[in-house]
Amino acid sequence: MVSFIVLSVNGCRCFVLSAFLYNFVAGGEFLFSCLLNRLKFILMSRRTSPMQHVVVIDPHRVTPSYIYSHASLVHGSVELLTDLPSWYARRSVRLRMLRCGVWVVRRLWRGAFHGLTAEQLLLSSWLRHRHTTVVLSEFGTSAADLLPVYRHAGVAVVPFFHGMDATRRDVVRRYRERYARLFAYARCVLCASPHLAERLRLMGCRVPVVSVPCLPSPFYYKLRATLAEPMFFFCGRFVEKKSPQAVLLAFAELVRTHPEARLVMAGDGPLLKSARQLAALLGIDGAVSFPGWIDRSAHGQFLERATAYVQHSMTAPDGDCEGTPVSVMEAMAAGVPVISTRHAGIPFVARHDVTALLVDEGDYMSMARDMALLLEQPHTARRIGDEARRHMAGQLPKSREAELINDVLRDASRGV
Repeated sequence: MVSFIVLSVNGCRCFVLSAFLYNFVAGGEFLFSCLLNRLKFILMSRRTSPMQHVVVIDPHRVTPSYIYSHASLVHGSVELLTDLPSWYARRSVRLRMLRCGVWVVRRLWRGAFHGLTAEQLLLSSWLRHRHTTVVLSEFGTSAADLLPVYRHAGVAVVPFFHGMDATRRDVVRRYRERYARLFAYARCVLCASPHLAERLRLMGCRVPVVSVPCLPSPFYYKLRATLAEPMFFFCGRFVEKKSPQAVLLAFAELVRTHPEARLVMAGDGPLLKSARQLAALLGIDGAVSFPGWIDRSAHGQFLERATAYVQHSMTAPDGDCEGTPVSVMEAMAAGVPVISTRHAGIPFVARHDVTALLVDEGDYMSMARDMALLLEQPHTARRIGDEARRHMAGQLPKSREAELINDVLRDASRGV
């Protein structure tokens, strides 16, 4: 007698053979026929899928706001899948059953399931069940890690590189082989700046690379900068590539001649504590505030009142770089003068002395002089802010980002 255990995971059945040794062959033939019939069903259902279905995947626990923006820009049928650890946890019973089935089947057939884990098989089954045609996989490292899943599910993939995943030396070195496999499978690659596009080509990417900056939401295009206060504003993560220390050093130089100036540095990160300490050591802690993370409404209020937005982006010691900082473009869209650096994608969206004031990386003295200039010459601040606003509205509207992303996804899904 032959007995079977049937495990159901999102409609995908994993048949586990438990039989006496003398009828192992007959049971194996039955297992193969069941799997073959299931494969035929999947292929037929995918062929008859009425429209393109896009899944945007960011596996990290904390999802940046621009990922939600990407999902909102995709035309047609789209789903956003974030925080994979929690997604797996909500399916813990199915995972336990699947792990058991995978373990038993691999005792009988070592090469079963192409070496995928139970978690990977569950995600692959989910993608097939949703009739997914193309995945917009956020962050190159995550796309490379999930490539076996995309292969197994038979879906097209468009990886989106954002900065660290293409610039940090240890990451590029560790992912070199996985990136090569990803570039061989992907139909197109997206990245956040022309600077990253060049990096990807140097890494061996031979498929088309399209630069798509993560443009501000329409909320920021509606703001009206008043330049009402002698206040300089920064908002972002306190990390090495944003160099909050350089902003503090520049501000310390500024207050020597402009004691009325104030600096607001919103956000959080590993360098926040050291930034507070540096402000105290420089004797400017009374003029600098650190409100922590703020919501979009508070962000907009600070932008509308600020004399300028300041961000001293620079290459971190480990090679980590920005893509095109969204915070810089948000300030430009609101008509706020920006003082920043000639780093990564910033010079591609901001022209020095036209739509922003740009200094070399590490040159905090020039940043201090530019801050003083905008305080002393309000008409210059207004001119730069107005020109930045016109540039963002005319050359970099949100609709342009949507157009680029949808064109790439549409081309990638052809033939699936």
